[in-house]
Amino acid sequence: MPENFIEELNADIQDLESEIAEHAGAVDDHVNASVSIDDTIDRGFEIIRKLDGLIRNKYADDPGTLAEWAAASHTERAPRRRAPVPSTPTPPSPPTV
Repeated sequence: MPENFIEELNADIQDLESEIAEHAGAVDDHVNASVSIDDTIDRGFEIIRKLDGLIRNKYADDPGTLAEWAAASHTERAPRRRAPVPSTPTPPSPPTV
């Protein structure tokens, strides 16, 4: 074994711990960004919902503008993932006689 084996091992351990901490930070950043994006999208949908009534009232006699609004305000969102439902074990069936 080399004389500096312990020093090299400790340096490698520190490097590994540093990489793990960086990875955890990157995962946290990704989660925070996803939440921020979802919040922004939700606010946008709320704004469109509020504007829809106003636009429809103001341009009730203007089918062209209403058609443009309908096209411009039409949005679709991918379904949100739901948290997995924990499965409950089914009780055993009573023995049949």
